[in-house]
Amino acid sequence: MPLLKVRILTIILVIVSLLTRALAGRIHFKLHYDDLDEVSRATVWKNCLGSGPSDLARPNFSDEEIKSLAKLKLNGRQVSTPLHASF
Repeated sequence: MPLLKVRILTIILVIVSLLTRALAGRIHFKLHYDDLDEVSRATVWKNCLGSGPSDLARPNFSDEEIKSLAKLKLNGRQVSTPLHASF
């Protein structure tokens, strides 16, 4: 995986971790959802990485890289929030 992609993913995961801790203390109730399976997480990653302003250049992730990301046990919100915040 190229160094730029590794750096981007590292930043995203740090942001996810910080946001999760920061928001958990402010939530008064939680809704339970079943964990996403790997196929669903891959779909979330593809959709989120493909969204954003059309004039913004985005890295092109291969199917293998998406599968690798999908192995991370994150829910859709944990993936989409920092990605959309970065746009």
